[in-house]
Amino acid sequence: CHVEVSNGTIPMDQAEKGRWIERLSHEFTVISEVGFKSPERSAQMAPGEWVAAVYDDLATGASLVTTETRESGRSGIATKDGHMRRDALRALLTCVGSDRILFEAPTKELQVELIRSIGPDVNLGNIAASDLIGLETLRLGLRADTLLDFTPQSAHASADPIPAPTPRIAASAA
Repeated sequence: CHVEVSNGTIPMDQAEKGRWIERLSHEFTVISEVGFKSPERSAQMAPGEWVAAVYDDLATGASLVTTETRESGRSGIATKDGHMRRDALRALLTCVGSDRILFEAPTKELQVELIRSIGPDVNLGNIAASDLIGLETLRLGLRADTLLDFTPQSAHASADPIPAPTPRIAASAA
């Protein structure tokens, strides 16, 4: 059974959130969420705060951390104009890696940015059921948006200069 722990709406500091994650992780698979539903609050989060929050959640027992963007794709780790916050994304990829992060990407623009930055196997969430086939064609390089980004010999190579380094946080023993 999975549970989500988030302080994006409910007032809870990172330490209290960590205590909930730690407590719940003994009985459940915990998926946490980082970022706020309020675009203004999220915009105030420095890249280092994103890294610290994700790292804290993983260290206290979260199996996966979701980055908030809301259904609009214009909050959390996304900007008000619907693009990824490149500074926060770069910091997360450099310091944490992408294996245990689920990026909310409800819009095609965010999906393309993340596939180009991390690769077709990036963990994406908050995808409408009606968008799943389109997303899969993006991942496979079968749409104009990603057609030239992947070659048959190197289908998982990133076309974006942001590296996807090896995660620095060890996977928890399951």
